[in-house]
Amino acid sequence: MEGSSHNVYNLPLINHLSYFSPQGTEKTDANGCCKTCTERRNVCEMKYTTNSIVISGCATAEPVEINSCSGNCGTSSMYSAEANTMMHYCSCCQEATTSQKEVELMCPDGSKVKHSYIHVESCGCHVTDCDAGATAAPGTTRQRRRRC
Repeated sequence: MEGSSHNVYNLPLINHLSYFSPQGTEKTDANGCCKTCTERRNVCEMKYTTNSIVISGCATAEPVEINSCSGNCGTSSMYSAEANTMMHYCSCCQEATTSQKEVELMCPDGSKVKHSYIHVESCGCHVTDCDAGATAAPGTTRQRRRRC
């Protein structure tokens, strides 16, 4: 058409599972034409903390490293025409490797007690069974889904 201009946009392919994820942010460009999805990067990782261990009034003299795992792993739900049901994929952020550590606890009466605890060495996404709550065809009962 004469006198009109057309903008051509090269759009990236979008992973449909992450695009509709509430874990990301959807934005419209300045022209109001196209939407992009910026995925939030809150991956499963180890959180380093130090705390005192206190058991029955006995405590460590100094805080010790007590790590934990935190973050997001992939979770999705998609209809399968072949199975005529919803297929679920669940993955939990949890410890991948651990070790046993031993500390000495000081008690109010002056005695000392040895205590061993689980120390997180690394974290990762662990696939878990969430199909226990699969949703079948209409008219069938729904079971409660387990959470990671």
